Amino acid sequence: MSKSSTTPNWLDPKNLQNIKLCKNRYTKERGHPVLLLISCSVCKTPVMLYQKDGKGKLLRTYLDRILAPNSLTTLLKQCNFAQKNKQMQLKCPKCNQTIGLPMIYQPENRPAFRMIYGSFSRKIIKK
Repeated sequence: MSKSSTTPNWLDPKNLQNIKLCKNRYTKERGHPVLLLISCSVCKTPVMLYQKDGKGKLLRTYLDRILAPNSLTTLLKQCNFAQKNKQMQLKCPKCNQTIGLPMIYQPENRPAFRMIYGSFSRKIIKK
């Protein structure tokens, strides 16, 4: 199997060049943004592209900062995160490992996934 057939199209270098990091009040408060590739720690399958602002551990991923894949961003826009059910858990598409749990980050009232330490790896794609 060739590498191109196993790599999701949203990870194509041409597509990555077109991704623009958003800048808003959260970016100004937290610091310089970076683009992260979040992968499953078990099978190494790419799960999503995420914009993280500032330094520090990745404790949660805000829905409005998940940039790819489109199937995940579309699904999340349709969900009611206040209900926090198991169907909305962030899971690896290949091995079904749970990577994040739904939550509402109360200080900002923003829907997010609370990331489960050790269930994912992250790699900086773009600074």
